[in-house]
Amino acid sequence: MKKPTLIIKRVLKHNRIAYRAYRILFSNLLRFIGLFIRLQDNLILISSYGGKRYDDSPRVIHEYLRRHQYLEKFRVVWALAQPENINIPCADTVRIDSLKFFLVALRAKYWITNSSMERGLFFKKRDTICLNTWHGTPIKKMGSDIPPDSKFFRADFQADIMLAQSGYEAEIFSRALRFPLSKIRITGLPRNDELCGADGKRGAEIRTKIGLLTEKRIILYAPTFREFELSFLGCDFFPPMDFKRWDKSLGGEYVLLFRAHYEVQEHIKFGNNEFVHDVSEYPNLNELMIVSDVLVSDYSSIFFDYSILERPMFCFAYDYKQYIEKRGMYIDLESELPNKPMRSEEEVIEAVLNMDYECECRKTRLFKDKYIQACGDAASKAVSLLLSSKRFHQ
Repeated sequence: MKKPTLIIKRVLKHNRIAYRAYRILFSNLLRFIGLFIRLQDNLILISSYGGKRYDDSPRVIHEYLRRHQYLEKFRVVWALAQPENINIPCADTVRIDSLKFFLVALRAKYWITNSSMERGLFFKKRDTICLNTWHGTPIKKMGSDIPPDSKFFRADFQADIMLAQSGYEAEIFSRALRFPLSKIRITGLPRNDELCGADGKRGAEIRTKIGLLTEKRIILYAPTFREFELSFLGCDFFPPMDFKRWDKSLGGEYVLLFRAHYEVQEHIKFGNNEFVHDVSEYPNLNELMIVSDVLVSDYSSIFFDYSILERPMFCFAYDYKQYIEKRGMYIDLESELPNKPMRSEEEVIEAVLNMDYECECRKTRLFKDKYIQACGDAASKAVSLLLSSKRFHQ
């Protein structure tokens, strides 16, 4: 049974009329309340994926602030959907979408997010400084690039600084999100800093942490979800995979980590065995990438991030034609990915079994060189930009 608040959010997200009424009414109310609330120069509000998780680039920036003693001068508040379930070092928490959350947002001098802090509204104060790291390189259409007749839409958002990994990203963000190109900085994504320095020793540590007591190679399967199958009641999704077939063909050499998209992970449940492990709730995606030897995905931006590791990548696109028609892509997967999209399990299994590993690594490296211009010290650059960002208001 879905919670009433979740159903309301689904309706607002997929019904333009309801959303516009909500936006006008509550934006004006919050702007009025904001007239009586003074900004606190030492207050930082952070959210990730609309409060769903304590991770991604916002978490990396928070940890950078903590390591470098910035939090002796600043107070951090994390906005979370379930703050009672997460203990965050050197930070307070607030339930996102609560009245307290909006009051903190009106007080905070700095916002850090990877989506939108305003929850579809429009109440940011002129002197509030918002850093938006976004949550991945665009591979499928977004924002204003989505056709007008689509049931999916994204509201405009405000930010003062936006981070990108390349000029490819910056151009799309500027157009699709109606965001000034002059405010986008190609720094890389803070969440990917650790991928640049990942080595075998780190991979071995993660194997132990996860509990993979085997020397077999690891396949990470991380599909995205199908937005066109999503309604306000949710989305049931499971790829057409026969794990027994995968195990029979690959189990002698590999284990498989299955990572569902956060929008659908609650609907995907299956039993683990020696070959397949459900890691959908594992809190650190970077660690799953670092520990793996091969990536299998479909239309996910994880291809760009994983390419930093320069390891083999395969595209399992069983619904390729349907997805391209209904969702739209920015790149031609047939020509841009290291390997052409594969329509069947058999193709993917054969590709993994018969690959020349070093050759596949070289193909991934070419992809990375084209789409990743900056990586390695994005967290440091992000903090410097945030705390010296008055010039962004000029």
